[in-house]
Amino acid sequence: MQKGEHEKSDGRILGSGAFVSKVLRESGEELHKRALNPPSLEDIAAKVGEYFKVPLSALGSKSRSRSISKARSVFCLLAAKKAGYTQTAIGEYLNLSRIGARDSILRGERILDTCDTVWGNWN
Repeated sequence: MQKGEHEKSDGRILGSGAFVSKVLRESGEELHKRALNPPSLEDIAAKVGEYFKVPLSALGSKSRSRSISKARSVFCLLAAKKAGYTQTAIGEYLNLSRIGARDSILRGERILDTCDTVWGNWN
């Protein structure tokens, strides 16, 4: 490898960049999980709101209603894991703290099937 060249790496796997790429490809895991052209937070919110029949203003509200909380959790998970937004950016969009956004992402992981259904509408 020449100076200035970069090689793929993953801290969990020892080996050359080609080996790392091969292992990740075979395991079905991508090195970079983020979408190349992620939808905006507004677009994600609109899609989630439409799916759950929840007004967009409700996603950023302090409501603890089950349907709103579930929609908020799905929004946070999609924004973080599929689109690559930071917890801070998600929290600012929803008027939550970074920790509040993180907790919502964790709740979203428990209802992952719904997240995949909503995200699949972009493909």
